[in-house]
Amino acid sequence: MDKNKKLKSKKEIRLQRAEKVRLKQEKAQERQKLMPLIKAFGLWIVLVLILNIPSLKETFAGFFVDLTVKSVLGLSKLLFLPVVHLGGQNISVNGYNLQIIYECTAYNFYLFVIPLVIFSNWEIKAKLLNMIIFIGAIVIANFSRFIIMGYIGSWMPGAFEAIHDYLWNVVFGILVFAVWLWRDRKANPKPKSIT
Repeated sequence: MDKNKKLKSKKEIRLQRAEKVRLKQEKAQERQKLMPLIKAFGLWIVLVLILNIPSLKETFAGFFVDLTVKSVLGLSKLLFLPVVHLGGQNISVNGYNLQIIYECTAYNFYLFVIPLVIFSNWEIKAKLLNMIIFIGAIVIANFSRFIIMGYIGSWMPGAFEAIHDYLWNVVFGILVFAVWLWRDRKANPKPKSIT
């Protein structure tokens, strides 16, 4: 009887050790899954610094401002929304005038998704599809931001600055992270465990 007890306890110890090893491996895999985010963040910092070099900034600012003006005007026309182009980078939403500047183009989020897609552990086909999804999500979110801010500016001008300065950066950050989680789970589904 004593021998059986010893064998059972040795078996239990082996099982416990195996479980600890399995848990360590799972934690390492979870950390490894976050590596694309960490690498993307590092490259994003470099890209933002490069695009803000004075000699380059003007060119890229013009590109992003033009892209944003055209996308806001085009989407608002499709949706029959009261957006008027006042010339250059100025628009009016519901009678509230907005100036689209470089910082309002979401350029930093476009720049973040490029390395995020590059470093993510996805097949080439998934990378291309996910890049389109990311860019589409940012364009739609930025369009929504201008429309919503136009209405807020016309209805509650006192709340405009706080919402503009704080809320939207958080919304864009959550959007990019949520889209990445969704697309990563699609590209790398967890194997079903056999129990």
